[in-house]
Amino acid sequence: MRKILLSTFGGATLALVFSACSQNAAVNNPTANTVANQSNAATVVNSNSTKPANAAASDSKASSASVCDVTAYVTDKDPKGLNVRDSSSENGKVIGQIPFNKEGMIIYIISSNPNGWMMVDKATIFDFKANAEKTIFDKKGWVSANLLAINARGYDTGGVELYEGGKGSKVLTKIPEDTVMKIVGCDGKRMQVKYKNFTGWLEPDAQCADSTGRCN
Repeated sequence: MRKILLSTFGGATLALVFSACSQNAAVNNPTANTVANQSNAATVVNSNSTKPANAAASDSKASSASVCDVTAYVTDKDPKGLNVRDSSSENGKVIGQIPFNKEGMIIYIISSNPNGWMMVDKATIFDFKANAEKTIFDKKGWVSANLLAINARGYDTGGVELYEGGKGSKVLTKIPEDTVMKIVGCDGKRMQVKYKNFTGWLEPDAQCADSTGRCN
């Protein structure tokens, strides 16, 4: 049988002979047969996967999102409001809007994605008549960090320090008090911001999410 296959099929013979040998061995060893079948089945599933090639990259980005506990204010003056989407992409479905408010619309950020999107779960304004915060939006969704900002505190120190990393790391520059900064990302209670040609981190006590005046 082997000789006929060798002379007839050339290189393919090895595969057939090997298959035959494996089959014979498997017959004599039921355990080996089971393992071989499972291995082959797994190979078929992987080779016929319909998952997009870029799905792994998307999963990697999602898994690298940071958990945050920070606030910022909305700078988007679109009359329709700031779009909140069901995924961190402009292609994500819009699930709601957070309106711009000249008195200051504060949003609560719970996650930051490396591609420049923030997950929010609430937006509030201050109701001066009731002397309390009023919730305007209370769904989880993604918004573009480009449309959010914070101000610098440092009222008694002439500004705040922008760190390369965490507190104690290299100080990139000092940001004057009340300076408006665009948000880049966040991690825990720290905020990553862009100031002039610098991109660095602000500690919690350096951040102010009130666009109308100084934070207490």
